[in-house]
This record gives sequence, structure tokens and C-alpha cells, in this order.
Amino acid sequence: MKNSYTFKKVESGIRNAILRQYQAFLTDSPNDNIHFFLKLDKGITISIFKNETILFQGPECHKIAGQFFGKIELSEDIKKEVRVETKLFDKDVIGADEVGVGDFFGPLVTCCAYISPQFVEQYPDVYAQLDDSKKMTDEKIVSLYFQIKDRIKYVVYIMHNGEYNDLYNKYKNTHVLKALAHNNGFLYALASNDFPKNKQIVLDQFVNKEKYFEYLKDEKEVVKADLKFQTKAESEFPSVAAASIIARYTFLTEVSLLARKYQIDLPLGASNEVKALVRKYKNEFKEETKNFIKLHFNDN
Repeated sequence: MKNSYTFKKVESGIRNAILRQYQAFLTDSPNDNIHFFLKLDKGITISIFKNETILFQGPECHKIAGQFFGKIELSEDIKKEVRVETKLFDKDVIGADEVGVGDFFGPLVTCCAYISPQFVEQYPDVYAQLDDSKKMTDEKIVSLYFQIKDRIKYVVYIMHNGEYNDLYNKYKNTHVLKALAHNNGFLYALASNDFPKNKQIVLDQFVNKEKYFEYLKDEKEVVKADLKFQTKAESEFPSVAAASIIARYTFLTEVSLLARKYQIDLPLGASNEVKALVRKYKNEFKEETKNFIKLHFNDN
């Protein structure tokens, strides 16, 4: 059984995700060439070298490495441990979800994604981890994003805060904004040669089908494919789970960019602490707040 795995030229996003997830295990480096040394339980160690190489060592270290690098070629006895059921993949669909609807700061992000049967065969360990992004830590989302971003088909639509606030002033209904964002994402996806045609689109339900199309009645182009609206779809359809993960990663990235642009703290959610910051920023930034705050939220 192989007890070490090496990955070279690892991009910074994955290196940082590993450090965030296992920072509690950081210890002194045994080698001048090792930038960070992580000593986990069960005799597993992670060495992050200054040349961007990462070395996983120890029994069952493939499970830790697999969280960040996807499928690892394993011997037959280990494969039995990581083999996953593929009963969910009888649902060969395009999945869609949205993120950012409950946060004061940052945009509304939608994503539609398609997972092929080949992905399930080639990356069963990654496939097994796909679930609702709301159940995951940000570190886990970053890790999974880098494992699936080049292996599945997806399109992201970002409704930036300026557009979001203008549209809310027009419609006074966040469900309309979500319908508009999803429809734009579907238009981009179906116009792409990369996306499969004639597939059912499953949408994590925020409104019934009749209302959804009513919200889009004034749009010039509306995707009227076979749409299925289902609650908790992220837990049943891997493609919806993937869309949820990618949308969440994109949302986190956009919030981070806004924080750097304005040199301010932009915490997630809508807690009382967040509301206090919203009131502070409205006083400091005046009209500019429309570009990073959802202004219709009640900040009292």
C-alpha cells in the first residue's frame, strides 16, 4: 500500500486551502526547503515545499490528498475503501443554484453545471463529496472547486451589486432577480458548444414553475427547456451540488475583491454585527454603497 503522494507546481489556491483546513496541525519544519509542515492524526504529515511541491505521507494519506487533488490511482485493496455508489447518477441533468441571497455584502451569483457519466467513473472520490455548499466550510468549498473546475461544464452569472440594486428598485422582489440571473446563465450555457443539448435543467426551488416564467414574461429571450424545480435539489442531484459549490466559490471571491477594492471588512451573512457595519459604511461611502451592499436589506 502506497504511503506517500507528491504533487508538483501546486497552485496557490490549493496550497492556501490546505493550510486553512489544517492550520491547527502546523508545526516546526524539519527541513529548510519545507515552507509549512503539518502533522496530522494517525501519523499523516503534509509537507508544503518552497518550490510549490506538496508531499503527503502516512497511512491512508490518499484520503487527505484526495480532498484537494481528486482521483488518485490506488491499488485494488484501497479502491475498495473509496468506492462510492453511483445510484444518483441515473439523473443525467444540468443543475442550477444561486448564492448570495442572504448576505448584505456582495453580488447575487448563479451557476448551472453539468456532470458527465465519465466524471463519475474517473473521479469517484470527488463525486462522493459533492453536496450542498451550505453544509461545507469555506475551505472545503475552495478545495472542491479546484477539483471540479476543469473537469465539468459550467457557466457562472454574476449580478453585481449595482445591477442588483437597480433591478430591485424596479421589481421590489428578490425572486424576480433570481429568475433573471438564472435565465441569463441558462442562455449563456445553451449558447455554448461545450454544454450538452436536450438535457433537463434542475433548479433548486425558490418559486414554483408558473411563477418563475411569470417573472420572466417581459424578457426577450427565455430558456423554456425542460425545467424541474425541486427543494433540497443539492442533496439529490450532483450537478446541482456542483453548481452550488462553484457559485459559492465565485461569491466568496467577489466579496474578497470588493473588500480589497474598498479596503474594508465585508463579513458574510446578516447578523447584528454585519448590520452595524452596513450602517457605518452607508454613512462613510454614501452613494457608493450601492456597489457592494444590497440596499433593500433592513439594517435596523
